Amino acid sequence: MFGKGELELFEGTVIGMMFGVVTVDEVLKGTPQAKMPGTILVAELAQRGMSEADLPAGEVVLFLNNYAQQRVESGAAPSKDPDDRYYYSRPNSYQGVLRNYDGVVEVVDVPRRWEEFVGPLASRLDGKPFGEIVDRIRAFTAGSQ
Repeated sequence: MFGKGELELFEGTVIGMMFGVVTVDEVLKGTPQAKMPGTILVAELAQRGMSEADLPAGEVVLFLNNYAQQRVESGAAPSKDPDDRYYYSRPNSYQGVLRNYDGVVEVVDVPRRWEEFVGPLASRLDGKPFGEIVDRIRAFTAGSQ
């Protein structure tokens, strides 16, 4: 499901934004801020023009950043929007999403020219058993909470 809203950028500019409303079944690390229990709002979850039918259904692991926390860590002024603490984003457009495709991990491909800027992607996870990767993430994050 999608919702329209506004997001205040770090320098104070307010822009229109599409948010993906994501149902959360399990949190692997952190304590998400949720306006509606059991869901989170992810900015720019899809590219413009995509419909809900274009998005993967089923299990995915999303690596997300909280906007309010990013403001604190970067030294930016707090947002005037009281809902800012509920907004999340992916680290970038291509990384941070692992999809369960018939029991194996599917990683979104990135344009080759990006690899020199963002580094190697998690493509080594492609085709690995989804449950095994999720268990490895659980074990890793359990030691860092």
